[in-house]
Amino acid sequence: MRSTQEILKKLERIERQYLLSMRNTDDPKAVSYYYGWHHALEWVRKRGDQVIVDEVVGTGRCSGCAACVAICPTNVFDYVEDRPINTRLNHCIDCDLCVESCPELHLSDVDVEMKSLDSYASRDDGFGRYGDVYLTRSARSEILKRSQDGGTVSSILVYCLEKGLIDAAVVSTTTPEKPLYPVARLVFSPQEVLECAGSRYTYAPNLLALREAYERGVDRLAVVGVPCQIDGLRYLQHSTPDLEVAKWYEKHVVFSIGLFCSEVFTYQGLMRYFDEVKVDSSMVEKINIKGKVIITMKNGEEIVKPLKQLHKYERPACRFCKDYSAELADIACGGLATKGWTITVLRTRPGLSIVESAIRDGMLEAKPISLEDEPMKLLRKLCLNKRERPSPPLKTMFSV
Repeated sequence: MRSTQEILKKLERIERQYLLSMRNTDDPKAVSYYYGWHHALEWVRKRGDQVIVDEVVGTGRCSGCAACVAICPTNVFDYVEDRPINTRLNHCIDCDLCVESCPELHLSDVDVEMKSLDSYASRDDGFGRYGDVYLTRSARSEILKRSQDGGTVSSILVYCLEKGLIDAAVVSTTTPEKPLYPVARLVFSPQEVLECAGSRYTYAPNLLALREAYERGVDRLAVVGVPCQIDGLRYLQHSTPDLEVAKWYEKHVVFSIGLFCSEVFTYQGLMRYFDEVKVDSSMVEKINIKGKVIITMKNGEEIVKPLKQLHKYERPACRFCKDYSAELADIACGGLATKGWTITVLRTRPGLSIVESAIRDGMLEAKPISLEDEPMKLLRKLCLNKRERPSPPLKTMFSV
């Protein structure tokens, strides 16, 4: 239990941030912070690990981003079945880093967005602030063969590793033990990037690999993730106190690539879906979702199945997410009716510099895309749909 003085100090900081946010009460982010501020009243008396387990995991809205696991300086948490578990209770030193880094608590929204993007992101046309948007694809055939859509993400990582711009990258891959089961991976070479190419439609806790990067002393790091993971990364970088483990992420992550995401599915649900549509999951090489489920088998056969049956297996936490286009990433990428090309949204100057260099040096091909082109209309529609989708009711101490 916190002392009265500690509780008052905590409330003073929360209220100061709340008042700053509520200057414009029509701003959805201010409303979101208002919600988080009231929720914070439930945790000011608790230890940080208890807040995460009770008020985030316990209310059903934990995205599984693993920011709390990555930031904890005393290894309190294990990550089990898409969520943190405070296994080592006696390790907690009451630093609150886990709470400060949790994007679901909305305790630093204003600061995080301000610090994540720069003045280059001067436009907003319904898919987050940005500077420019292009269609891009890899100029290397071996990357195109192994990647999703235009292979842009893999190409950027390979390019940066070859040029010495980064030393490693946080990505996801699958395990040989279970078909299509996703895990986080820290990669150090272009070959390792290609081994991990392709999209995952079940949740991979990419940020778990940040801890490995920290422990191994990686100097220059790139991070790839879906929007909730990019949010978790930004909170790690910009909302936590000035402690070594917290500031490491701000200093050593060179850039981030966010992946467009409507939803992902539970692993068990995906396996049931394959049974329902009579596809042998052990023989699946990769899947792609474009209004339908496109399944590529290991023998090269392509099978198309309906998407509607898969929706019932959406991860429950995804219903709380309002970000389709990774609005806090340096670079945001996705394929939407672009026929082998990737929509590439540049949101920061570091992101712009990397993509322009890759184009100039022949790693990426690029062409302009208009906001009135069908893929961009679809992007805006999907962003709006996700933003306006009602969130499920929370289970809190105030619930009836």
